[in-house]
Amino acid sequence: RQVIFYDVHELGHTALGEQDPWVVVPYAIWRPTEFYLTGNPCWNVGGMTYDSTSRRLFMVERGIGPAETNAAVVHVWSLGS
Repeated sequence: RQVIFYDVHELGHTALGEQDPWVVVPYAIWRPTEFYLTGNPCWNVGGMTYDSTSRRLFMVERGIGPAETNAAVVHVWSLGS
């Protein structure tokens, strides 16, 4: 489970066909292992979003418990001002 950061301008150049997709590489990879649940770990990150108004970052960890349950937890980080 990790968060991969890309330069949005590089992605834009690729989307416009100005460069090959394999040119774009992440500038950072974050593995927030200190925040993950322990004891009954999730199997992947389900999604992430940022609320610029409240300056909060939301990340969903999916797959808690047995397969038939497939519960999730939402982590919320408040980013400084």
